Amino acid sequence: MMAWIGGSSMKLKTISLLAMAGFAAACGSDGEQGPPGPAGTSTTGSEQGSASVVSPNKAVLDRELDVQLGFSGSNFTDATKPTIDFGPGITVGDVKVSSPTLLIAHVTIAKDAPIGPKTIKVGNIEATDAFTVVPAIEVKVGDKSGASGDQGSLAQFVIENNDSKAFDTAQGGFGLVDTDFLDLGSSATGPVAGTGLFLVPPLAPAGKKQLTFANLDAQGKPRLSFLSSAEAFEVVAHTPTALANDTPKDEVFGDVYDSKLYKLSAAGAAIVDYRVEVAGNQGTLPYTFVFGTGGKASDLITRNGPPSSLFGTAPPPYDLHAILPVVGAGDYYFVTADLSGSANQKMKVTGTVVNATVTPEPAAAHDQTAPFTVATLPATDGLIVTGELNGEDEFDAYKITGAPGDKIQIAVTATKDREIEVVLTKDPTVIAEADGTPDPDRKVLGYVWAPNYGTNATITLSGQTDLFVVIHKDPETKGSALGKYVFSARKVQ
Repeated sequence: MMAWIGGSSMKLKTISLLAMAGFAAACGSDGEQGPPGPAGTSTTGSEQGSASVVSPNKAVLDRELDVQLGFSGSNFTDATKPTIDFGPGITVGDVKVSSPTLLIAHVTIAKDAPIGPKTIKVGNIEATDAFTVVPAIEVKVGDKSGASGDQGSLAQFVIENNDSKAFDTAQGGFGLVDTDFLDLGSSATGPVAGTGLFLVPPLAPAGKKQLTFANLDAQGKPRLSFLSSAEAFEVVAHTPTALANDTPKDEVFGDVYDSKLYKLSAAGAAIVDYRVEVAGNQGTLPYTFVFGTGGKASDLITRNGPPSSLFGTAPPPYDLHAILPVVGAGDYYFVTADLSGSANQKMKVTGTVVNATVTPEPAAAHDQTAPFTVATLPATDGLIVTGELNGEDEFDAYKITGAPGDKIQIAVTATKDREIEVVLTKDPTVIAEADGTPDPDRKVLGYVWAPNYGTNATITLSGQTDLFVVIHKDPETKGSALGKYVFSARKVQ
């Protein structure tokens, strides 16, 4: 199915990675060598004899293997070993003389080796179409080879293994390993079958490319790859919808697993607020992926979705914000996908860009006992503070002044893989409440964790004019808090 290019609705690309008929029925962890195949047509009339057997006569991309080359009428010795050439993309390493009529060549198939039959040259003998390189997986939509996905769309896929090496069926043992895409749940359902879902980022390079899946080690790193052909998947360029500032837009997800691609632009330091609302009578399950100015997979900033717990995902209504405090001009991209599994679901989306004043963290210490005074919140613009935690035990405290009754929206971004907790409190020395503390006596107004999904909170000043923001290492994690952070504050209705 092709994408809807008008507007910004991308149809789901369903990809079936089907086995190539007749290739490698075995699925052992080390694979099984098949029966010897015919050597193909050869030119003879040489003292080296004529080629009679090539075994195995097929191999997949990104593999090393020993290939037996049998000849009739030959008399090979170590001193008379001929040169062997399998063609482009295949490197011939060690060659052993197993007998006067049998050579064993160790060959390496490159990831980008040309697919198809190969002519093997052994000395002055040529065995035409005697060896074939095939992809470990073949990409298809229905019964048609090849698949495509728009920038900012989802691709749901099924895979079947062509290789004699088995997929790892352990949890987390198999996945998509491709820096151009974001894997959203690839897994192996059996040694020769798997399922998955990936996101095509807003500015993923357009054009045809190879897909790479792999068995993964305990750290999630590839240990055995399974590659498609070089033109198996095509990324189709798609123009994002530029949202008018602070103007709600009603949208319909026309297809199952449909997605929308939007852009918000900042002319300078600003608070960029992308809001998704779903009414209580809708079944929409919206998940948003937020990308920085590069728009590629490596530019993913955060993602957010409906609140969830051990009991599952909370039902609508939803009022979800993805908020970016940004210190410079640029375009920011938002992909929202409906993962409800039903068509014709609805949402309302609003993009707001608010100018902001940037205040760097002061050089002087500003812990809980001596918070740094940032400013009084302006009526319409926002405030941004840039800082850095340089010690795991460091506490950075800030004071922001408003008026009783003000609703203040706080958003935080942090260096990737940093584990910080942001406490919003009436008293900077109080960052946690004892169980059973009555509401009138509570000092802590809320928490934000970064990096996290949905790194923002909105609190109301009640009976006080000052809000204190305390940033420190998240005590519930074992990760590091060291690194830079940015937080913003603004009044909202």
